[in-house]
Amino acid sequence: MTIPATEPFISGPYTGNGVTVQFDYGFRIYAETELKVVRKNADDTLTVLARTTDYTVAGVNQDTGRQITLTAGNKLPTGATLTIEPNITLSQDRPFSDQTSTNLNEIETIADKTTSMVRQLKGLFDRTPIARPGNEVNEILIGNDSEVLMWDANGNIVPGPNGDKIANAQTYAETALASKNSAATSEANAATSEANAATSLAELQASTASATTLTPGSSATASYDSNTNNFAFGIPKGDVGPTGPTGPTGPTGPAGSMPGQTAMFAMNTAPTGWLKANGATISRTTYSDLFAAIGTTFGAGDGSTTFQLPDLRGEFLRSWDDGRGADSGRGFGSTQSHDWKSFTLNSGAGGSSTTYMGKSTTSYGSRNFTGMNSAPTTGIRLKWDTSEIRPRNVALLACIKY
Repeated sequence: MTIPATEPFISGPYTGNGVTVQFDYGFRIYAETELKVVRKNADDTLTVLARTTDYTVAGVNQDTGRQITLTAGNKLPTGATLTIEPNITLSQDRPFSDQTSTNLNEIETIADKTTSMVRQLKGLFDRTPIARPGNEVNEILIGNDSEVLMWDANGNIVPGPNGDKIANAQTYAETALASKNSAATSEANAATSEANAATSLAELQASTASATTLTPGSSATASYDSNTNNFAFGIPKGDVGPTGPTGPTGPTGPAGSMPGQTAMFAMNTAPTGWLKANGATISRTTYSDLFAAIGTTFGAGDGSTTFQLPDLRGEFLRSWDDGRGADSGRGFGSTQSHDWKSFTLNSGAGGSSTTYMGKSTTSYGSRNFTGMNSAPTTGIRLKWDTSEIRPRNVALLACIKY
């Protein structure tokens, strides 16, 4: 078998979702023990998983089926990652001698394992910091204990601070952090004090005061109720002074009116605050108080932005029955045509000539009366020429308050 150059040195990292338990590895191993499975936890700590206890291995020395399966209770949680690395033992366990018999398959297996070990070392080498050509690495590594390596501005590896310097730097950083936290606490306390002062000022500005009179000769009092934020003062009465003269009577104030009220005016234009009750279509926004009072009782306008006024021109007004029964069947705001109350007219013979009531004419009216279905030969005939029944009246302007 062959090991291609594209075979990965490492598999992962895989991101956990709390569900997936099987993860592939893309390189060849020759025993189940030759894997290193590392879990990086959500808090950035690392955990090396144990074979059998934490996972099982499939696909050993195979081209397919290379996979590990996490055991029950060891699902990769959300926020964690999983990395699979080769961990092949760096040894050659097959002795050879002049008398050793072998075959090509065995030789190929040894060559494959040797290649895998080289690739494993190559993967580690790729993740190892290296010096640029020309660095005296041996000199750098011969330094004091506890020193670390650093890269300078030119990318060269140079000796870094030792453990004492690092510890001192950590102490300085911790001291600076403590100072920062202390400053933040002081700032927060100052903000709290400012807020409390603002609250006290607001409460003082929002406080109320009340005063009561006390009997003459009493001592003045003052108190404060924190629950109601009220100052209470008691003020003694003084001596009663003489009664002053009665002032003049003021003018009578205008009669009150409210939106939706109708009235008659002896003028041909609507006064201020009133509209002609002429059935006009008007804005619901401009006349919002009137719209709130009468709504769409007399017409919905365009159904969204306008409504209609009642049309009282040429009408006699009649109060709404409202359940009394004197004018039943009427809806509020509805109109009613003119009509006569039913009656019966009895007439006897009047001789050879006909007697007329009202005008001297032989024409008949358009109304039908009980018992009079054809022109009588004798008796009484009735006739009227007007288009409506009405009393005496005066024409005034009907308006509605908006």
